[in-house]
Amino acid sequence: MMHFVPFEPEHMLFVMDVNEHVMSEQEGLDLLELGKKSKEAGPCLTLIDGEAIACGGIRIICEGSGSIWLRVSKRAGPHVHKELKAQMHRWIEQHHLDRLQALAPGQWGQDHKYLEWMGMKREGVMRKYGPHGQDQVLYAWVREDGPST
Repeated sequence: MMHFVPFEPEHMLFVMDVNEHVMSEQEGLDLLELGKKSKEAGPCLTLIDGEAIACGGIRIICEGSGSIWLRVSKRAGPHVHKELKAQMHRWIEQHHLDRLQALAPGQWGQDHKYLEWMGMKREGVMRKYGPHGQDQVLYAWVREDGPST
């Protein structure tokens, strides 16, 4: 049965990312250290579907604004992605967010399509912002009906 559990940094090691070329892009990155920093930054969860299948979280930037990160296994099916999208919207409501943003490497078109499916819109390119000087594309979900209070 699929369910969320509290995120632990070592979950980063168990969730194989959905992109086949991620490992070369993350070469030299300490995923355990990245997991520790992610856990300290804000609420995080791991989705279990027999095994760790996805993990993610948000970092509150300032009141009403946050940044989301997500790591999804290649083995994740459509039901997993629907649950992750639902969790994103639960976090938006739980934390009274008016803006939630995400970054995707410039060359990873499938990430761009995924963030658009999640309900985010492309805002622009951040030059040399990512690991190893990669360009990153900024996406955001923005509440249209004014600030939540």
